[in-house]
Amino acid sequence: MKQTNQHQLIQRLNEVTCPILMDGAMGTYFHKLTGQPADACEESNLQAPELITSIHRSYLEVGSRVLRTNTYAWLDYLSRYDREQTDTMIRAAYGAARLALAEFKAEQKSVAQTATVPDTDTDMFFILADLGFLPDTFGEEVFGEFKHTIDTWMDLGATHFICETLRDDRYLLDVACYIKEKLPETCVMASFAIPPDGITAAGEPIDILFSRLDEMPELDILGLNCVSGPVPTTRLLSRIGPLKKKLSVCPNAGYPTVIDRQMVFPTSPAYFGEQMRSILRLGANLVGGCCGTTPFHIKELAKVVADDCVTAGKRSMSQRVATEVTTKESSIESEAGQSVVPVVKTADEIPVVTAVETGEESPSAHAHNPILQRMTQGQRLIAVEYDSPATPDIQPYYDGALAIEEAGADALTIADCPVARPRGDSSLTAAALKQVLTHCEPIPHLTCRDRNANATKAILLGLNMLEIFNVLIVTGDPIPQEDRDDIKGVFNFNSVVLGEYIRTLNETLFAKPFNVAGAFNINALKLEYELERARRKIEVGVKTLFTQPVMSERGVERMAQMREELPEAYIMGGIMPIVSHRNALYMQNELSGMYIDDDIVARYEGKNRDQGEAVALDITVRLAEQISPYIDGFYLITPFNRVDLICRILSEIKNL
Repeated sequence: MKQTNQHQLIQRLNEVTCPILMDGAMGTYFHKLTGQPADACEESNLQAPELITSIHRSYLEVGSRVLRTNTYAWLDYLSRYDREQTDTMIRAAYGAARLALAEFKAEQKSVAQTATVPDTDTDMFFILADLGFLPDTFGEEVFGEFKHTIDTWMDLGATHFICETLRDDRYLLDVACYIKEKLPETCVMASFAIPPDGITAAGEPIDILFSRLDEMPELDILGLNCVSGPVPTTRLLSRIGPLKKKLSVCPNAGYPTVIDRQMVFPTSPAYFGEQMRSILRLGANLVGGCCGTTPFHIKELAKVVADDCVTAGKRSMSQRVATEVTTKESSIESEAGQSVVPVVKTADEIPVVTAVETGEESPSAHAHNPILQRMTQGQRLIAVEYDSPATPDIQPYYDGALAIEEAGADALTIADCPVARPRGDSSLTAAALKQVLTHCEPIPHLTCRDRNANATKAILLGLNMLEIFNVLIVTGDPIPQEDRDDIKGVFNFNSVVLGEYIRTLNETLFAKPFNVAGAFNINALKLEYELERARRKIEVGVKTLFTQPVMSERGVERMAQMREELPEAYIMGGIMPIVSHRNALYMQNELSGMYIDDDIVARYEGKNRDQGEAVALDITVRLAEQISPYIDGFYLITPFNRVDLICRILSEIKNL
C-alpha cells in the first residue's frame, strides 16, 4: 500500500522557507559502528535489521527529513546472491526505513521537540528508494534487472527514487523513463559524483551536463554527492548556472586518510557544518552528507541550516547566479585551525578563457603548434612512429631520432607501451625528444589503459607545460593474459570519451590547446563500424586519423573509401616495411589489426636481411604511391629499430 505522503517532496520543497535536511552516510557509518566492511552493509538488512533501523533513527533524531534506503550496492549484492534473495533484501531495507520513521514519530509528539530545523509538520518525511550507481556496462540484461528492482520498489509503495554517485548520465534517462512510464507521479533524483575539475567520466563539463539535464522532464531533482568534501563541492556548485529543477547536495565529510589499514575521515562535524554554509547560500534545496558523515555531522549541518534560514531567508534556485569560488587550497584552513568560508564572485567578475568559441579558427590560434599550422595550410606531413627505448640508455634512441629528422620527417610519434609491454613512457620520452630535435615535433601516443582520469589530466598538464601540443589517443592493448593476476588494466576512458575529455580541457583550461589525433583501423573486419567510430571521434574534436598500415590491395581500396566518406579528416596513411619472411608470417597471423596479401608474404621467402630490406623498400614505396591520392600525409612505422631502412624510405616518399 502506498504512503500518501510519498509524492509530495517537490511540493514540500516549494513550500518550505529553508532547505530540507537529508541523511548522511550509511556504508561508512556502518563500518565505523561495526568494523565490518562497507560492502556488508546491504547484507545487514537481513542479518541485523535492528542495526539498520537504528542508523536511520539516528539521522531522524538530528533533523533529517529525507532517508535513503540501505540499498546503494544492491547490484553488487545481486552478483553474490540470486534475484529472490535480492528482492528479500530490498523489502527488508524498505521495512527498516519505514520502521525507523514509524518508531520516531510514535515516540515524539512533534518533530519540533527534537529536530533543530524550524519545521513542525510531523507528516513531512520522505523515503528515497536508492537505486545506487549505474554500471559502465549496461546491456539488456542489466537494464532488465533494474526494471525488476524498480517494479519491486513500486509494489512496496515507493514513489521516490534516487540514482546516486553517477559518473556521467549514460543510461540515466533509460532508467528514469522506465520509472515515469510505470508511475508518472514518482519523483526521480539524479545525483552525480563529479571530480574537483568539474568534468564527468564522459568528458562533459558539469555546467553543460546540468544545463542539459535541467530540460529533461523525466528528472525532478539534480544533485551532487560523494568524491569531495564541502569546499571542492562548493566550487563545483558555483559553476552551475540557475536551474529550474531542485538541487540536492551531499558531499563527503572531507578527504579520507588511512590509519591502521582503515580509511578514516578526520573532518570534524563542526567544520563540516560550517563549510556547508556556502552551499546553502548557493541555493541548495536538499542538503545532507555522503561518505564519512555521521549523525553528528548532520546535527551540525542542521544548526547551520536553522541559523542560515533565520538570518537570510529562503534562497531559491531561480534567484541564484553563476558564481565561482576563489579559495586557494592553502587557505581552506588557517595555520591556527580556523576554518575559512570561501569568497564567492558573481558571474560578471569571472574571466572566461575559451580556446574555441565558434567552428571557425583563426590562423593565430595555431601559432603555438607548427604541425597544426601545416595541416590547416594543406601541407603534406610525414610522421614516423619510433618506439621509446626499453632500457635506461637513451643515447642510441636520440641518435636514431636525429637521423629520422634529418631524413625529412616532420613528426615522431611514440607508442604508449605497445602490446601492453612496458617501455619508456611515451610522454616523458616526447619531453626528452623536445630538447634535442630542432624542427621535428614529438607526438606521444596516449592510451586509455593504465591511467585514470586524474592521471590523464596530470599528463596533459605536463605536456602542455613543456609545449608538446599534439597527442595521438588510442584505447590501448589489454594486459597480456599471463600478467592479469598481478597487473590490472585501468580503462576509465575509451578513445572517443578521451577525445571529448581533452576537447573540454582545451575549451576550459588550456590557453594553448592540444591538436588531438586518433587511430583508424583500415584493416578492420567491418569497415562500416570503424567509419562510424571515426565519425564519433571527429565529432569530439579529433582532427587527424592515423591509419593502421596498408599492406594489401584491399587496404588501398579502403583508403579511397575512407577519403570519400571522411572528407573532413586529415588522414595520415599508415605504411610499415616488413623486413623478413618470418616477420611477414607473424604479422599476417598473430598481430591484431593487420591484413597482408599472400603475394607480399611470398616475396620474402628465402631472402636474407639485405634482400629482405630491398623488398621492403620496394613494396613500401609502391604502396605509398598507391595511397598517395587519398591521404594528407604519411605515417611510417619503424620495425625493430631499423632506422637506416626508415631513412631510405623517407628519401623515396618525401616528394610524393
